Amino acid sequence: MSVLDYKKQEWEKEVIQLEGQISEKKEEFQALSDRVENYDKGIENLKTLEQMLDTSPEYQLPEPQGFMSAKSYKNKVAEEMFFRLVKEYADRQGVTEQLKAENQILWVQKMNNIRACVREIVENEVIYL
Repeated sequence: MSVLDYKKQEWEKEVIQLEGQISEKKEEFQALSDRVENYDKGIENLKTLEQMLDTSPEYQLPEPQGFMSAKSYKNKVAEEMFFRLVKEYADRQGVTEQLKAENQILWVQKMNNIRACVREIVENEVIYL
C-alpha cells in the first residue's frame, strides 16, 4: 500500500465523519428553525388576542355597581373573566383534551403557564386598576 493510498483512505474516513457532522448540524438547524417559527406564530397569536381583548365588547369589563364590594366584584367579574380568558388562551395555543390524553405532563405545564399569564393580566388590568 502506497502512501497515497493510505492518505486517500484517511481522507475518506474524514469525509464520512464530516458528512455525519453536517447532517447533525442540519437537523439541529431545522429544529431551531421550527422553534423560531413557532415562537413567531405565538407572538402573532398573542397580539391578535391582546387586540381582541382590548376591543371586543365581550371582554370589556362593566363598571362596578354602586355598592359592590371588592370581594363581590372579584367573584362576579374578575373570576368570570379569568375562566373565559383561560379557555380562550388554551384554545388558541392548542391545549386540548386530546393533548391531555396523549401527554398529561405537557398539558399540565401548558395549562399552568396559561393560568399564570391570565392571572397576571386579570390582576393588573382588572383588580389593581
